[in-house]
Amino acid sequence: MRSPSRRNFLAALGTTATITATAGCAATESQSDDAAYAAGDRPDWPTAGHDGVNTGYNPKGHGPRSTPKIAWKTRLGMTTGPPVAADDRVFVPDAEKLVCYDAADGTQRWEYRPPGDGNIWSAPTVRDGTAYVSGPDESVTAVDVKSGTKQLMFETTGYVSGSPRLDSDGESLFVGTSDGWIHCFDLEENEERWRQQVYGEIDAPLAVAHDRTLFATTYWGEVYAFSATNGGRMWRRKLPSIITAAPTLVQQSLYVPGIKGQVFCLDTNAGAGGTRWKTERGGNVSTHLAIAEGTVFGVTGDKLHAIDADSGESRWSFGLSDISSCSPAVAGDTVYVGDGSGAVYGIKTNGGSGVGDTRFGAKRWKLRLDGRVRDAFAVADGTLFAATDSSDNAPMLYALREE
Repeated sequence: MRSPSRRNFLAALGTTATITATAGCAATESQSDDAAYAAGDRPDWPTAGHDGVNTGYNPKGHGPRSTPKIAWKTRLGMTTGPPVAADDRVFVPDAEKLVCYDAADGTQRWEYRPPGDGNIWSAPTVRDGTAYVSGPDESVTAVDVKSGTKQLMFETTGYVSGSPRLDSDGESLFVGTSDGWIHCFDLEENEERWRQQVYGEIDAPLAVAHDRTLFATTYWGEVYAFSATNGGRMWRRKLPSIITAAPTLVQQSLYVPGIKGQVFCLDTNAGAGGTRWKTERGGNVSTHLAIAEGTVFGVTGDKLHAIDADSGESRWSFGLSDISSCSPAVAGDTVYVGDGSGAVYGIKTNGGSGVGDTRFGAKRWKLRLDGRVRDAFAVADGTLFAATDSSDNAPMLYALREE
């Protein structure tokens, strides 16, 4: 079993090359409105991937549509996940602590340090005044968002490897671990409700649907569907690829990126996980996709791709200045992406005008930051929050907004 601490710190240091592939998935009806329904109605960005099904889409919020200014920036340590934004605050997992900043001006409000030598392994999930965070070590912890004090802690079997997930009622908490366990905790009774073991370690966040179905992927290519209510297994698929990125669920389609460049679209309903179709673009897929308005967005190498979510056909692509390991994020009619040169882009979700890869007017703006843009963004209240890696400069958290 490989050490999750080593993986996270290597990712934070930028020593693992990551190139994202993208695909769409044929469906029986248009997914233009389905992605917005899946993403929910929160105008903030309360978890990695925005929501419990990892859409990377904020349909109720907006970010900068013209070239933004740096509203504020602050120095970071060894981050282990992307920023999230909720309750007028920004939360950053910073290896040995969770740090909370004021979203308006970047003032640090508090930091939560686990006891002993424990670490925080991923971005938190914020809901109803509580931040649920993976760690310290083999546990998941609930922290009060106003004070940063610990409210409760549940022990897990293995390290929690992705942002925790909640059901639609906020009564159940779900996590996957490096030892291949899925835990469900009852937040009303403060006890474990059920657990299930899968084959292989879980490297990415789970996806929890509105209909109380839970989806999990493992490093060795297993895809599982469980009842979120009682943990009963519904189906299992073995895909011919390593999987390190989160699955994205829109209606009855589950998009699963494989590390060799494949993206599988699975039928989660009557097909019991059967492949609707797959695409293969090459590269190393280890970051999330984003799905919005009938389009699947992702990056391969130094390009942002837009794929028709109904047919899987390529709509357009946009060239970046450098290889990207940053997941795209969509808010309103703009898709945001960063690259290894420190450039951040705001791109029209329709790709502007043109045919295929020949595009005109796709780019809304471009701004260069100091350091490689890493992980993913949070987009809320007109602000784009971005974290950069250390290179010649210290790692930083930026708040970008229009004047």
